[in-house]
Amino acid sequence: MEKTYRQPARPEPEFIPMKESDHDTASGETVEDAYDSLA
Repeated sequence: MEKTYRQPARPEPEFIPMKESDHDTASGETVEDAYDSLA
């Protein structure tokens, strides 16, 4: 997951530590989409 920090285009995965798979989708989708799954 160290590579995620090097890519500025991708938001910090710390926002959604509960779902590791969400950090992968964040690359193409917004973090809001990840929160939608939690809601």
